[in-house]
Amino acid sequence: MRIIVEAKTAQRIERITPIGPSRYEVRVHAEPKEGKANTAIISALAKYFSVPRSRITLKMGATAKTKVFEVL
Repeated sequence: MRIIVEAKTAQRIERITPIGPSRYEVRVHAEPKEGKANTAIISALAKYFSVPRSRITLKMGATAKTKVFEVL
C-alpha cells in the first residue's frame, strides 16, 4: 500500500493523523537533518500500522515535506 505523508518535523507532540484516503500527517520530534526525521517517521508509521520498520520504505520525497512511503 502506498501512502502520502505530510511531514511536520521538530514538533513537541508526536502523532499521526489521517487526513484523507492514504494521506497522513505525521508529526515527529526529530529535526530534518541527516535523515533523522525520515527515520523517525518510518518508526512512527511502523508503530501505527503494526508492522516491522523493514516493511516501510521511502519511495519519494526524501528532502521534501510531502513524502511517499510503501507499506508492505
